Amino acid sequence: MSRTRFPIVLPAGVWLLASACGPGAATPMPQPPTVFDLSRVGSPGTLATSAGYEQIEALPGTVPARATVRVTNLDRPVQAAAVDALDNGSFGIAVVVSSGEELRFEWTDGNERSAPADAFFVKPDPVRAEFELQPSARFDCLELSPPYALDFAEADSLTLTLTNNCNDTLTLADPRARIGLPAFTLPADLPSLASGESSEVVVSFDGGDPAVFEEDTLLFDVTLGTETIRYPITLRGP
Repeated sequence: MSRTRFPIVLPAGVWLLASACGPGAATPMPQPPTVFDLSRVGSPGTLATSAGYEQIEALPGTVPARATVRVTNLDRPVQAAAVDALDNGSFGIAVVVSSGEELRFEWTDGNERSAPADAFFVKPDPVRAEFELQPSARFDCLELSPPYALDFAEADSLTLTLTNNCNDTLTLADPRARIGLPAFTLPADLPSLASGESSEVVVSFDGGDPAVFEEDTLLFDVTLGTETIRYPITLRGP
């Protein structure tokens, strides 16, 4: 039996202390109590057999028993991969992904949903099974409300509020849909935000196909100084 080998992923607190340097610093996204725990997720001891797929495995206790795990490739126009965890909270899931692409990890358990964890999938050696999950950077001085997703279960129009707590102007650009589902209507452009300013971004949903679970991702770029970071906001139909 092959031995499971996991990458070294810094705990959230260590990463934040190492990278945060005041307003304007880019840091991994914050980790509330229900965030998806990537520290127990890693690569199997052997390569996945299906071409184009990478096998991702997690230790017992990573997610609640029988929770549904969803992994979204934020760089491809495809639906999320999904699998139900085992009774011990472990799981294995095959994901279409290449080195350098960004993944969003989430779990749902009844009415409970984790906050997502975003990370870049990095494979040092393409012929070996091992990979690393490198937490995605976010500007700690940009406040988003809601921070991760717009859920259209009870409304056909929702607002994302962005507040600039940085010392300098933030440039917001290129709002786009990862898949481009016609059920969601995105803004044509985004404003720049001076220090201390807030702005609202409105996304609408036309109801879609009631027989299909409609989910897409709003992507936009945020520039502070010379650094640009892509932000993902999940769009969920009812």
